Amino acid sequence: MTFKGVPPEILNEMDYSGLSIDYNHGTVTAKLIVEENPNVYQWHRSLTPAPVGDLVVNIQNITYNNVVYRFWKVLNDRPIKDIHGINGIDGVYLTTFDGKTHTNPIKILPDRTLTTSNGMVDGGGHGYSLLISQDANRNEEYYIYRLPHSSQPEGSLHKINFTGAPFDNIQPDKERKAFAFNNDGNLLVLLNKRTAYTYNQKTQQWKQGHELTGSSDDFTVVQLPSHTEHLVIFDSNGNNNITPPKYHFINRTTGEIDNVAQINYPDIASISNSQCMSITIIPNNTIDSFGAFCTAYSNNMSDRPNIGLSMYYYTGYWLWDNINHPPQIYNTTSEEVIIEVGQPIAAKGINDQIIATDGYIDKVDIRWNTQINESSLNSDPLKITRLSGFSHNEISPSYNIDYPLVETGSMLIENPNVISEQLLMTQGGIVIKSSEDATWNRDLDMYETPHGNGHLFQLNNTWHIFYNHNNQLQKDRTMVWSFQMRNPNQALAQ
Repeated sequence: MTFKGVPPEILNEMDYSGLSIDYNHGTVTAKLIVEENPNVYQWHRSLTPAPVGDLVVNIQNITYNNVVYRFWKVLNDRPIKDIHGINGIDGVYLTTFDGKTHTNPIKILPDRTLTTSNGMVDGGGHGYSLLISQDANRNEEYYIYRLPHSSQPEGSLHKINFTGAPFDNIQPDKERKAFAFNNDGNLLVLLNKRTAYTYNQKTQQWKQGHELTGSSDDFTVVQLPSHTEHLVIFDSNGNNNITPPKYHFINRTTGEIDNVAQINYPDIASISNSQCMSITIIPNNTIDSFGAFCTAYSNNMSDRPNIGLSMYYYTGYWLWDNINHPPQIYNTTSEEVIIEVGQPIAAKGINDQIIATDGYIDKVDIRWNTQINESSLNSDPLKITRLSGFSHNEISPSYNIDYPLVETGSMLIENPNVISEQLLMTQGGIVIKSSEDATWNRDLDMYETPHGNGHLFQLNNTWHIFYNHNNQLQKDRTMVWSFQMRNPNQALAQ
């Protein structure tokens, strides 16, 4: 590091300091050494080795068995007039990241290009992913790809045969199709969000399964990666507060309904005309006893005449440790307004305590409080913590708009190096709770979330955020941010 224009009197004072001094030009040059500090929380940036080509695009990132798999399409000699980049196809490549090491790209599908993400955070589950591809003639082809494993380092491909199926594609945006794999790599496809079909890789036969009754407008496929044996359908029951919503669990092997679970709304719901906006699920041991968290709202505007022209207002937070029982409730006062609501964040922490947050509280003379809601182990009222100040660099837990990821356990993490220290990624940034002060704290200057639109994965006891620069590669590489967990033991050992 060089300092210019240093006055002579200061240069004379530095004469015996060991610095490199140029008296004629008034400059001082110092060697700057930046030492790593293991006892702080901070983000580190790395670059992913990527394929080489005229156009290289990271189409999708999925996670399985604590590894992130990154799928790339590569095109060469692309004509300028061909805006879709179909000509000059090289192929589909794969790289992986286990939280420490990036692998070099391998070509897994030659002479094909990926047209879109399949929309599933785990690729479809059980170590398989659906590849939606086209050849140079724009013919769509669909492959079941078994992710690399010990006996097959490059994975394996199976081209789907649509003979006997009532459809000829599995495009997520066509006819509202969703899909999932079972343990054998056989495929379950849901047509129009209501009719299940199964596909057997060995026999290449299709079979119709269960057909949901009711309006397809009431159904939404939601992603629950921990429920590996089912495809889960959220049923809004017409989006009215009279009948609480329920979840249909479709068996991935048989295509039949294994279970239907309905949320138990509190008594106040009918009194205040309240219902849930979006619901986040907290998995339990059985599929019909999971926990849940939501921001409740009401369209009964007579309760809040000061809201203005809004069609509804948020009444508070509902938190279930078991959906078969009434939730714990936090009701906002007439002076409080919940704003900027997104996908709720909720997860089980230490001692199975549920920690949840969503949106911000706007109160008289106080703006933008992040509210942390903690369940009580003794059914006491929710423990509430509010933190002022917030980050604009939001990391949303939702992986896909059409098939939202409603399981947000990756947003809460326990520091493996410090006993009982937890970190929660909220819409307003990272908050930390240590055993020393037993309360949540925030320090945006120390561990501010990196800027950009990316998705967060939890690997090897820490967070990693993947960005793809608006889907177009810069300098043949993309950026990954990894979060350093503080380690006071390592600091003492240095």
